[in-house]
Amino acid sequence: MDTHCALALVMAFVGCQPSARVAPAPPAPCADPAISFATYKWLPAKVHALVSVQLQDSSLPTSFATFEKFALGPFVRDAPWTRFAADFPDLRALLTAARLKPREAVFFLTSDDIGVWAVPGSCERGEFERIAAALALVPEQVEGLPSAAIAARHPRTGHALVQFSPGAPLWITRAETVDALLTRLDTSNGSAGEFFAEELRDNRGGSALRICFFDASGSRYTRYDISGANLSMSGHNTFWAPVPEGQ
Repeated sequence: MDTHCALALVMAFVGCQPSARVAPAPPAPCADPAISFATYKWLPAKVHALVSVQLQDSSLPTSFATFEKFALGPFVRDAPWTRFAADFPDLRALLTAARLKPREAVFFLTSDDIGVWAVPGSCERGEFERIAAALALVPEQVEGLPSAAIAARHPRTGHALVQFSPGAPLWITRAETVDALLTRLDTSNGSAGEFFAEELRDNRGGSALRICFFDASGSRYTRYDISGANLSMSGHNTFWAPVPEGQ
């Protein structure tokens, strides 16, 4: 990730235009971002791999070293989801620059292999502007989206930060893919999204890294749990496959 990364702060507002005789409805309360994030109900329907990273876990450096050794194997080395490990130091740098200290970050791949990092958002007024200023970005209006949006972009190719509503997770993706992500994204919960959400909610063992993915055919599901030097694997065949993009 370029230290001069480009980010877009996107905020969507959804509502009905009141008639002359009807007062506008008050804005919906902003749910606690950490609690909302931990439900994982914000995951899109069309996901085929994700990684949960417990950022405050003291075993995280050792867990990454364990993963990197394991990833040298022939069945893991070329998998698209493994890019999370290479991206992680840049994610850390970005969060530090923006003075964000989340407990967890989730990396996921959409059905067309767009990689996205997600961290809990904030309900604080002006938080988008604060993050933009910390990263030397200037908010601007985004055109062509289905609802009003505010963005901050850097002229160089880098990353984009997206948020759909106050308190919703912050999504970090490549700047060149953000338009495709917003255009194609089906944010409704679906079979894959809810399946992965349940897998993350079930992390009772407190793994520093939990990696979940389907194979290329979508017929085999695998999960790795890594805590320090310990790695465990589980998996099973599936009776359904994630629907390819555009179908």
